[in-house]
Amino acid sequence: MVILFIKNLHLDKAFEIVQHLAFKRKKIVLIFLLYFSITVINAIIDSASVILLVSIFTGGLEDYTSSPLMLKLVTFFEFTPEPSALLLMVFLAFSTRLLLFFTIQIFDGVMSAKIRQRLQEKISYSFLRSNWLDMCQWRIGEAIGVNTMEAELATKYLTSVIKAVYFLITTLIMLLAAVWLDWKVTLMLLALVSPFVLILQWIFSIQSKLSKKIATTRKEFSADITERLHSYLHILANNNYDYYYNSGVDQQKKMTRLQILLTYFLTITGSFNIILPTIALLSIYIWSNFSQDFLEYIEVIASIGVLGTRISTQLNGTIASFGNLSRLSGSLDSVGKALQLKKISTKSLIDKSISSIYLNKVNFKLNQKKILSNISLKINIGQPLVVSGNSGKGKTTLINLISGIYSPDNDSIFYVDKSGKKYNSKKYYVNN
Repeated sequence: MVILFIKNLHLDKAFEIVQHLAFKRKKIVLIFLLYFSITVINAIIDSASVILLVSIFTGGLEDYTSSPLMLKLVTFFEFTPEPSALLLMVFLAFSTRLLLFFTIQIFDGVMSAKIRQRLQEKISYSFLRSNWLDMCQWRIGEAIGVNTMEAELATKYLTSVIKAVYFLITTLIMLLAAVWLDWKVTLMLLALVSPFVLILQWIFSIQSKLSKKIATTRKEFSADITERLHSYLHILANNNYDYYYNSGVDQQKKMTRLQILLTYFLTITGSFNIILPTIALLSIYIWSNFSQDFLEYIEVIASIGVLGTRISTQLNGTIASFGNLSRLSGSLDSVGKALQLKKISTKSLIDKSISSIYLNKVNFKLNQKKILSNISLKINIGQPLVVSGNSGKGKTTLINLISGIYSPDNDSIFYVDKSGKKYNSKKYYVNN
């Protein structure tokens, strides 16, 4: 189940994208060590401040010997704090949490901006330096959409990974604090809410599939609209606006339907911070009606209950972050595809005048289909050359091969200078 859950998040695709971003590894490791150290400290202080507050408001300041919670605190700290000292500890805890909160929020914002910038720069570079044949497979609107909307969503995915780890660490630390207070009560409450993990796994798998469909539809819509704008004069000439409009926005109905369906599932995952405490409260109510020793646990239950609200908030953040991973994962395919475009080989400029171009048994395939085979030809610079033939026979392809835009399957095209030296078209290019 865990393997299936992780698979639905498509973390392997995210890792490939991060590798393309080429951040300095040592720097990133140090930054995240600091970030998650702050996360751990913040969670511990958060848990301690909640426990201290419950202790104060349940009468622990008057007589700590009658308070199970205060007895635990006194045993833990190995001294009996004065009431004023206890209040000061709570104040310092909240002040420290405020400082750590600002630090974490600023880190999230800066990291998101840096990832987005690097990702969009890398995609732009990949498009501009890609092999012409590979780039021809992309519609212009689709390429623009990937470098804007899909890159933005992929950035949110990557930052959601960081957020998911943050919330998960915080949730686990607060759970440990609850277990420390009373492991029986904590385990009882966990047992009641654990079945919902299976429901979440099912919801995340559906969100992942919907996200991929929405991303595909979004790219198609962007490409359709771009093509309509590119052909605007043609549309005016035909005077058939409705036809072009309807065909341009044809993907909108499908995209709207998918987004509404995704909203239903996001609403369910987003309400877990209400569902889980509701189940816990109902269980406590039933316990209070059927157990005679309920009052003996009331202070611990109150503490775990208040701590439980904090846990449910952090757990909801964890669920929301994992939900974002499944919701946004559809953008990873197109972004990864853009970053993995085959780069055009680096060529050296020929600094001498070219007198002729020599083709020796040129072969060329496109998508495994043979376009040209055994073409031999000598072109003398300055002498007219006419290439004729029916449409689709390879005239444009031959010209693109001669100019160096395409590369032949074999070493078969050479630029020859006045001294007779040959330059392989795969390694050299000319300006004229």
